[in-house]
Amino acid sequence: MALSADMVLMNGKVITVDAENRIAEAVAVKDGRILAVGSNEEIEGYIGEGTRVIDLKGRPLLPGFIDTHTHPSHAAVRLYQIDLRSPPIRSIKDVLRLVAEKAEELGPGKWIRGTNYNEAKLVERRHVTRWELDEAAPENPVFITKETGHEFVANSMALKLAGITRDTPDPPGGKIDRRADGEPTGYSMRRLGD
Repeated sequence: MALSADMVLMNGKVITVDAENRIAEAVAVKDGRILAVGSNEEIEGYIGEGTRVIDLKGRPLLPGFIDTHTHPSHAAVRLYQIDLRSPPIRSIKDVLRLVAEKAEELGPGKWIRGTNYNEAKLVERRHVTRWELDEAAPENPVFITKETGHEFVANSMALKLAGITRDTPDPPGGKIDRRADGEPTGYSMRRLGD
Protein backbone atom coordinates (compact mmCIF):
# COMPACT_ATOMS: atom_id res chain seq x y z
CA MET A 1 0.00 0.00 0.00
CA ALA A 2 1.20 3.50 -0.85
CA LEU A 3 2.03 6.13 1.74
CA SER A 4 -1.15 7.77 3.02
CA ALA A 5 -1.56 11.40 1.89
CA ASP A 6 -2.76 14.30 4.02
CA MET A 7 -4.79 15.57 1.09
CA VAL A 8 -5.85 14.27 -2.32
CA LEU A 9 -7.32 16.46 -5.06
CA MET A 10 -9.23 14.48 -7.69
CA ASN A 11 -11.31 14.89 -10.86
CA GLY A 12 -9.42 17.97 -12.02
CA LYS A 13 -7.30 19.28 -14.84
CA VAL A 14 -3.92 19.33 -13.14
CA ILE A 15 -1.55 21.59 -15.09
CA THR A 16 1.79 19.88 -14.44
CA VAL A 17 4.12 22.28 -16.31
CA ASP A 18 6.42 19.28 -16.77
CA ALA A 19 8.56 18.69 -19.86
CA GLU A 20 5.61 17.17 -21.75
CA ASN A 21 3.06 19.75 -20.48
CA ARG A 22 0.83 16.90 -19.32
CA ILE A 23 -2.62 17.47 -17.91
CA ALA A 24 -3.30 14.99 -15.08
CA GLU A 25 -6.47 14.30 -13.06
CA ALA A 26 -5.31 14.07 -9.47
CA VAL A 27 -2.62 14.97 -6.92
CA ALA A 28 -1.62 13.48 -3.56
CA VAL A 29 -0.03 15.79 -0.94
CA LYS A 30 1.78 14.92 2.32
CA ASP A 31 3.39 17.42 4.73
CA GLY A 32 2.91 20.26 2.22
CA ARG A 33 4.74 18.40 -0.57
CA ILE A 34 3.41 16.63 -3.65
CA LEU A 35 3.66 12.85 -3.34
CA ALA A 36 2.28 11.93 -6.74
CA VAL A 37 0.45 13.27 -9.78
CA GLY A 38 -1.55 11.08 -12.12
CA SER A 39 -4.93 9.63 -12.96
CA ASN A 40 -7.71 9.32 -10.39
CA GLU A 41 -7.07 5.57 -10.25
CA GLU A 42 -3.33 6.03 -9.62
CA ILE A 43 -3.87 8.54 -6.83
CA GLU A 44 -6.71 6.66 -5.05
CA GLY A 45 -4.05 4.42 -3.49
CA TYR A 46 -2.82 7.40 -1.45
CA ILE A 47 -6.19 7.88 0.28
CA GLY A 48 -6.04 6.72 3.89
CA GLU A 49 -8.29 7.01 6.93
CA GLY A 50 -7.24 10.60 7.70
CA THR A 51 -6.86 11.87 4.13
CA ARG A 52 -8.84 14.97 3.17
CA VAL A 53 -10.26 14.36 -0.33
CA ILE A 54 -11.23 17.34 -2.49
CA ASP A 55 -13.30 16.90 -5.66
CA LEU A 56 -12.13 19.50 -8.18
CA LYS A 57 -15.19 18.81 -10.37
CA GLY A 58 -13.22 19.29 -13.59
CA ARG A 59 -11.68 22.60 -12.54
CA PRO A 60 -8.00 23.35 -13.24
CA LEU A 61 -5.31 23.04 -10.59
CA LEU A 62 -2.20 25.16 -11.16
CA PRO A 63 1.21 25.07 -9.51
CA GLY A 64 1.84 27.86 -7.01
CA PHE A 65 3.08 31.12 -8.46
CA ILE A 66 5.28 33.20 -6.20
CA ASP A 67 5.99 36.13 -8.51
CA THR A 68 4.13 36.17 -11.79
CA HIS A 69 4.94 38.60 -14.57
CA THR A 70 1.85 39.82 -16.36
CA HIS A 71 0.68 42.56 -18.68
CA PRO A 72 -3.07 42.92 -18.02
CA SER A 73 -3.41 45.54 -20.76
CA HIS A 74 -2.57 42.87 -23.33
CA ALA A 75 -5.53 40.72 -22.33
CA ALA A 76 -8.13 42.64 -24.36
CA VAL A 77 -5.97 42.71 -27.48
CA ARG A 78 -5.37 38.97 -27.26
CA LEU A 79 -9.10 38.28 -27.52
CA TYR A 80 -8.80 39.13 -31.24
CA GLN A 81 -5.69 37.06 -31.88
CA ILE A 82 -5.21 33.37 -32.59
CA ASP A 83 -4.31 31.60 -29.33
CA LEU A 84 -1.32 29.37 -30.14
CA ARG A 85 -0.76 28.15 -26.60
CA SER A 86 0.73 24.68 -26.09
CA PRO A 87 -1.21 22.64 -25.21
CA PRO A 88 -3.40 22.24 -27.19
CA ILE A 89 -1.16 23.43 -30.05
CA ARG A 90 1.47 20.73 -30.57
CA SER A 91 2.96 21.26 -34.04
CA ILE A 92 3.72 23.70 -36.82
CA LYS A 93 0.90 22.01 -38.74
CA ASP A 94 -1.49 23.10 -35.95
CA VAL A 95 -0.19 26.69 -36.15
CA LEU A 96 -0.58 26.80 -39.92
CA ARG A 97 -4.08 25.31 -39.78
CA LEU A 98 -5.24 28.04 -37.40
CA VAL A 99 -3.62 30.78 -39.50
CA ALA A 100 -5.32 29.42 -42.64
CA GLU A 101 -8.69 29.28 -40.84
CA LYS A 102 -8.28 32.89 -39.69
CA ALA A 103 -7.36 33.98 -43.23
CA GLU A 104 -10.53 32.33 -44.53
CA GLU A 105 -12.59 34.04 -41.82
CA LEU A 106 -11.12 37.53 -42.33
CA GLY A 107 -10.64 37.58 -46.08
CA PRO A 108 -7.70 38.93 -48.11
CA GLY A 109 -5.61 41.86 -46.89
CA LYS A 110 -6.59 41.73 -43.20
CA TRP A 111 -3.89 41.35 -40.56
CA ILE A 112 -3.70 37.99 -38.80
CA ARG A 113 -2.20 38.13 -35.32
CA GLY A 114 -1.23 35.17 -33.19
CA THR A 115 -0.17 35.05 -29.55
CA ASN A 116 1.17 32.63 -26.91
CA TYR A 117 3.35 30.90 -29.50
CA ASN A 118 6.26 28.79 -28.19
CA GLU A 119 8.37 26.79 -30.63
CA ALA A 120 10.04 24.87 -27.77
CA LYS A 121 6.70 23.20 -27.01
CA LEU A 122 6.09 22.13 -30.62
CA VAL A 123 7.08 18.63 -31.73
CA GLU A 124 9.37 20.13 -34.38
CA ARG A 125 11.21 22.26 -31.76
CA ARG A 126 11.75 25.06 -34.29
CA HIS A 127 10.14 28.30 -35.38
CA VAL A 128 7.58 28.41 -38.16
CA THR A 129 9.08 30.24 -41.15
CA ARG A 130 7.76 33.17 -43.14
CA TRP A 131 7.41 30.88 -46.16
CA GLU A 132 5.24 28.40 -44.26
CA LEU A 133 3.06 31.29 -43.10
CA ASP A 134 2.91 32.53 -46.72
CA GLU A 135 1.42 29.20 -47.78
CA ALA A 136 -1.16 29.28 -44.97
CA ALA A 137 -2.22 32.89 -45.64
CA PRO A 138 -0.94 34.01 -49.05
CA GLU A 139 -3.11 37.15 -49.17
CA ASN A 140 -2.77 38.34 -45.55
CA PRO A 141 -0.02 39.86 -43.45
CA VAL A 142 0.70 37.53 -40.51
CA PHE A 143 2.44 38.48 -37.25
CA ILE A 144 2.86 35.98 -34.40
CA THR A 145 4.16 36.86 -30.94
CA LYS A 146 5.89 34.35 -28.71
CA GLU A 147 4.35 33.94 -25.25
CA THR A 148 7.26 35.91 -23.76
CA GLY A 149 6.48 38.96 -25.91
CA HIS A 150 10.14 39.20 -26.96
CA GLU A 151 10.17 37.02 -30.08
CA PHE A 152 8.12 37.28 -33.25
CA VAL A 153 7.47 35.56 -36.57
CA ALA A 154 6.09 37.37 -39.61
CA ASN A 155 5.24 36.27 -43.13
CA SER A 156 6.51 37.90 -46.33
CA MET A 157 3.58 40.31 -46.67
CA ALA A 158 4.04 41.58 -43.11
CA LEU A 159 7.79 42.02 -43.70
CA LYS A 160 7.10 43.92 -46.93
CA LEU A 161 4.59 46.23 -45.21
CA ALA A 162 7.17 46.88 -42.47
CA GLY A 163 9.85 47.63 -45.07
CA ILE A 164 12.10 44.78 -43.89
CA THR A 165 14.42 43.37 -46.57
CA ARG A 166 17.76 41.58 -46.65
CA ASP A 167 19.36 45.05 -46.47
CA THR A 168 17.53 46.13 -43.31
CA PRO A 169 19.97 46.41 -40.38
CA ASP A 170 19.10 44.85 -37.04
CA PRO A 171 17.17 47.36 -34.92
CA PRO A 172 18.71 48.68 -31.68
CA GLY A 173 18.24 45.99 -29.02
CA GLY A 174 16.93 43.47 -31.55
CA LYS A 175 17.96 40.80 -34.03
CA ILE A 176 16.45 39.83 -37.40
CA ASP A 177 17.13 36.15 -38.12
CA ARG A 178 18.47 35.52 -41.62
CA ARG A 179 19.35 32.61 -43.87
CA ALA A 180 22.96 32.23 -45.02
CA ASP A 181 22.15 34.37 -48.09
CA GLY A 182 20.95 37.23 -45.85
CA GLU A 183 17.23 36.80 -46.54
CA PRO A 184 15.11 37.33 -43.37
CA THR A 185 13.42 34.13 -42.17
CA GLY A 186 10.54 36.07 -40.59
CA TYR A 187 11.80 35.40 -37.06
CA SER A 188 13.06 38.29 -34.95
CA MET A 189 13.70 38.99 -31.30
CA ARG A 190 14.39 41.80 -28.89
CA ARG A 191 16.55 41.59 -25.81
CA LEU A 192 14.85 41.48 -22.43
CA GLY A 193 14.50 44.92 -20.96
CA ASP A 194 14.25 46.62 -24.35
